[in-house]
Amino acid sequence: MKSTPFYVPFSPKYVCSASANESKPSSSETSLPALSGIERNAQQDPLNAFVSGKLRIIEHAIQQITDEIAKRELLQEITFDAIDNEMCRLRTALFATAPYGDSPFTLGDPRRRAALEREIASLEAEKRSEETAAWKDIAGLKKELREVLREYLEERRKQQVMQK
Repeated sequence: MKSTPFYVPFSPKYVCSASANESKPSSSETSLPALSGIERNAQQDPLNAFVSGKLRIIEHAIQQITDEIAKRELLQEITFDAIDNEMCRLRTALFATAPYGDSPFTLGDPRRRAALEREIASLEAEKRSEETAAWKDIAGLKKELREVLREYLEERRKQQVMQK
């Protein structure tokens, strides 16, 4: 029966294979990539290793929040472009209706004109509500980013004090 250390996940790439004559396995068969980081951390002060790990986690959280802010801003821009394109199309149709247009292609139906004006007003309201929603989302993310940055700076200060 082969025994594996408790900290190594069960995976074929971590299991040492021996030949039929039970010869010693080669170093390439027994090398564990996860151990290099563990050995390095074991040589460090455990408290310093803990703070360093916490800093890496916080850095990752900061990166995620900034990515979320960028994605929300991109989504806002895409949504605004779609709304603006639709408003442009509707305004073109509106200007083609009477009383503005005097070409033979203008339509003189007041109900059509009123419907187009309602659609444009509805799109303007949708754009305002999207702008407000995006502002709320981004403001919340920025607040969270400030809190995480504050925590990061506190941990950095702790690390600097421990290194002195």
